[in-house]
Amino acid sequence: MKKLKLSSILLLGLLTGLILGGCTTGGDAETGGDAESAFHNIEWQWVELSGTAVNPAQTIANPEKYTITFKPDGTFNAKADCNQVSGTYSQEGGFTITPGPATMAICDDDGLGEQFINLLSGAASGGPDGAGGFALETGGGVERLSFKNGG
Repeated sequence: MKKLKLSSILLLGLLTGLILGGCTTGGDAETGGDAESAFHNIEWQWVELSGTAVNPAQTIANPEKYTITFKPDGTFNAKADCNQVSGTYSQEGGFTITPGPATMAICDDDGLGEQFINLLSGAASGGPDGAGGFALETGGGVERLSFKNGG
């Protein structure tokens, strides 16, 4: 009799857990509700370039000229100095960015537009940095792009 009661209690606990686990919400539609999507629909401004190949770290003088906004559908829009870029990204097996169409205006001599696009293309990992920012790294952390929330 005691064995039957214990089995019934365990079964009831298991079923309750399954039922309650299935009742959690997925978050709001804007961000998807999980930690991986906390960077969507935010204009990220590039503020620093660092990494094992960059010594000392380089502060980006005009971060508002180098931005990226990730959309929940796997696309992005970016500004690279005076040019606009769009493309796709994926978080499967790391973090990859594939630039697509871009304007090709001639920008200021001191602009970092081409370098910015090349660094985005080389991203191998990335995500929220835990301090309210966002970071992307090329393979092996050779280069790290740090971003702040630009609003």
